[in-house]
Amino acid sequence: MRVPTDPVSVRIDVSSRWLLYMIGDEVVDSYEVGVGRPGEETLTGEFIAGTKQTEPVYWGISPPAPFGDPENPLGTRWIGWRIPGESSDTSYGLHGTWEPESIGHAASEGCVRM
Repeated sequence: MRVPTDPVSVRIDVSSRWLLYMIGDEVVDSYEVGVGRPGEETLTGEFIAGTKQTEPVYWGISPPAPFGDPENPLGTRWIGWRIPGESSDTSYGLHGTWEPESIGHAASEGCVRM
């Protein structure tokens, strides 16, 4: 049995639409993802995991769409992106989707869909 002691990280190649799950410098898994559509491009840079939620509310519309609402595109999970040193998340993150056909495409409002 191997017990990893290196830090865990995620790298996202927005142009190829792939997420790499890494332990240290080793890729241990990869996933095709959906990214931001033209005019709503996915942020690039270095972020840390922020708020983690199950059954997230979608705040991108008014009034906000609760989990399970047809207007809520977030799926069952949300991990917010936080700029290192900041105390609150950006409005972007990793999330699930109810639209699996959007994976591999530029279809979101800037978040990364899994």
